[in-house]
Amino acid sequence: MGQIVEVVFESVAPNTAATLLHDVIATSSDVRGIDVDGKSVSSGASARELVGSGASCVSVRLSDATMGCRLVPNVGLRLLKTGDDCYDVEVNLDLDDVDEPSTIASALHDFARDLARRNDVASYFAGLEPAADEDTRIFTGETQGPLRFLK
Repeated sequence: MGQIVEVVFESVAPNTAATLLHDVIATSSDVRGIDVDGKSVSSGASARELVGSGASCVSVRLSDATMGCRLVPNVGLRLLKTGDDCYDVEVNLDLDDVDEPSTIASALHDFARDLARRNDVASYFAGLEPAADEDTRIFTGETQGPLRFLK
């Protein structure tokens, strides 16, 4: 396993979290699995059902997701309950799974910006895992960097 890139949509309301989950899942050709608080559930569960379950962690494994103009073969999606009616939504990918990983940053930024704007998400960022480390950020909102090795 190579370097993991995380795209994080931070502190979103339940309805927004459900829409983000739905929108990211819709970019994929296949849902390979869903776990709710560590237990496998039907891959037919809707995003609203997953958010409404009251779970503290929902993990979704996707195949062939389109992010910006790039096809990513394996994508992880996580919904983390961070407080009362507040969630973080994370999209994870392994740079080893991406052709020409040096070009993925721009596609991820376009992907995240579009989702954030459509869903009125104020705080979003991406970086090498853990993306919360500001020194390994690829972008924070509209601002690129400080990590520059990815174009």
